[in-house]
Amino acid sequence: MGLQTWNSIRALDFLESLPEVDKKRLACTGESGGGTQTFMLGAIDDRLHAQAPIVMVSHSMQGGCLCENAPGLRVDYSNMEIAAAPAPRPQVIVAASGDWTKTTMTVEGPSIERVYKLFGDGDKFRYAIFNFDHNYNKTTREAVYDAFGHWLLKNPDAAALKEAAYQMEPVEALRVFPDGKMPSDAKDEPGVIAMLIDRSTKQLEALKRAKLDDAKSKLLPAWQHTLQVEFPDRDLIVQRAETKKIGEITRHTLHVGRQGRGDRLPIVMFTPAKDELRVITVIAHPEGKKAHLNSEGLPTGVAKELLARNQSVVLLDTFLTGELVDETAAKARKQTSGFFTVYNRTDAQERVQDLITACAFAQTHGKGRHVVLCGSGRAGLWALLAAPAADAVVADCAQVDVRADATLMEQDLFAPGLRKFGAFEAAAVLAAPNSLLIHNTGDNFSTDWITSAYASAKKASALRRETKALEAVAQADWIARLRW
Repeated sequence: MGLQTWNSIRALDFLESLPEVDKKRLACTGESGGGTQTFMLGAIDDRLHAQAPIVMVSHSMQGGCLCENAPGLRVDYSNMEIAAAPAPRPQVIVAASGDWTKTTMTVEGPSIERVYKLFGDGDKFRYAIFNFDHNYNKTTREAVYDAFGHWLLKNPDAAALKEAAYQMEPVEALRVFPDGKMPSDAKDEPGVIAMLIDRSTKQLEALKRAKLDDAKSKLLPAWQHTLQVEFPDRDLIVQRAETKKIGEITRHTLHVGRQGRGDRLPIVMFTPAKDELRVITVIAHPEGKKAHLNSEGLPTGVAKELLARNQSVVLLDTFLTGELVDETAAKARKQTSGFFTVYNRTDAQERVQDLITACAFAQTHGKGRHVVLCGSGRAGLWALLAAPAADAVVADCAQVDVRADATLMEQDLFAPGLRKFGAFEAAAVLAAPNSLLIHNTGDNFSTDWITSAYASAKKASALRRETKALEAVAQADWIARLRW
């Protein structure tokens, strides 16, 4: 789908280059998959003055081909919303009673029309339906001629917009390469893949050479889109279940979620009797909060060490961990098959969002306290990806080999486009120059970009890298010594 969309953009570039073309009267239309290409182009390129996606804008069926389904495209949005994105630029959609667009007159059409009316331009949107199966027949085409004639030709003679009889040219005459031979410099599939990889690599290298602020301005939207995450803004839901005093510490049991998102994170927060009220640490583990609790429900490991240093801690169960484990649901999540990632967040994306949500809760509850995000085991990699949400991060890198594509395809780390974004290094660069401790990196976890970013920010001392795993005491000591 990305390649086809790129082709559509280049087609517009070509049309604009022709001396006889009026750049202010460019339009696009297509049917079925061509309808998808039409509204995708219209959503991202405002050079289109008018568009006509035919028999494809539906609230129920979003496209049955890989060329219509890009990862992340419809996690939160449908074709109706994508088709509404060009408003108030002129648009006509035509539906068929015999396919998935049969409710256009009652659902899709009025919904998109409301968006146009928000701009005060309801007359720039038209929709119609005809009693045919999936098609782009003469009746449908003439409805488009009429709309385009009104918007592009300024109300020409109606008769001129009717389709005259014609004789189709021989197929051979319509072919771009009639002899069936591609140009000598045309790329085959492996060549295109290599070209795209090379282009992405060069983009990342350019970002690494850029000024830190410039690099971060480009990385932030890429981070949000790649991981499908958001910073909760005044929409947190906090449900308190129990508060219990256990010796010198207080245990708070609660659930945290976001308004309208359906998430509900089980959280346990421990506060010491002599809380310094300076730092609160969110601690994540692949097994959930139970990994840092003993049989009596008391904190262990780094959580225990931080409480001994009079600092509060938050333990949570992220997506499908701890109390949220659901083996049936987990087995059904075939992340790399079909169109799964078009409509669903991956496990890694869900868990990174959960950590961001937990940090937002900690910031709200902390009332000015700094938030540290600490990830143990492979949850350290989720913490690194969520680094922009915290004031400081401790990340166990689990000695993963980030150079191997197979690593980023594993169930708990997979997120489409993560390599293109810059993976864990890019997320850490986004957090610079906040204090960062990355440990257990082994020898195959690159930190060159991170080191360079902290050096350019003149905060080299805020970064600490250890190839081996640090004990809980060492992690707690590092956090306790943080100063802002």
